[in-house]
Amino acid sequence: MNPYSLVEKLCKINVYLFDQLVPPRKNEYEVVCITQEKLQKLRRQAYKDSSNNRLYNKHAHSLLPYRHKIVTALVSELKYHRNQHAIDVATDLLAEELLGICGEELSQPLLAPVPMHTERRAERGYNPPDILCESIMHKIGSSLIYTPDALKRIRHTVPQQKITRAARILNVRKSMLAEPTIVRGHTIIVIDDVTTTGSTFHEARRALIQAGATRVYCIALAG
Repeated sequence: MNPYSLVEKLCKINVYLFDQLVPPRKNEYEVVCITQEKLQKLRRQAYKDSSNNRLYNKHAHSLLPYRHKIVTALVSELKYHRNQHAIDVATDLLAEELLGICGEELSQPLLAPVPMHTERRAERGYNPPDILCESIMHKIGSSLIYTPDALKRIRHTVPQQKITRAARILNVRKSMLAEPTIVRGHTIIVIDDVTTTGSTFHEARRALIQAGATRVYCIALAG
């Protein structure tokens, strides 16, 4: 028997028993049985389809198709509920991608989350890319240098999902500032949970290059 199939069956049994006591959220139910095998399959398909994705290139891309049901659930549980299983499986996928980048660099890249404005952070209490970066460092920290202050959001912007595609580029323009004393002369890997138009990554890259970064990779969990 395929070990992944056995794990999935056991997972479903445990979920069923637990659900009798504590009914889960719909997305939570989707996420609890997500395996790396499922995500890797979606990852391979996303890579295969990347030739038709204008956002995809070596230095800026997403790993999973956001519109897929389990990916949408994964992002929702990570973004709004800090679901630990969602964080763990997302970290495993991102860590594999980042190790590939690190293997091409002569020195340790800096790891930077897409920043959240202080007003937004006060409302939500946490920044999802921060959580991903901290989890990545726990898993492969010897390969990276965590620099949470490399990028700062200097202008409070409207959430990207609330505005039209055309308005998103203007919304984030000149909204970030990079710290030259941290990034100058370094390769930077920027992490976000979701990318759609790529406008946030474009702004992060602009700020980092302007501050003296030599190379910038922008990787999103989903897009």
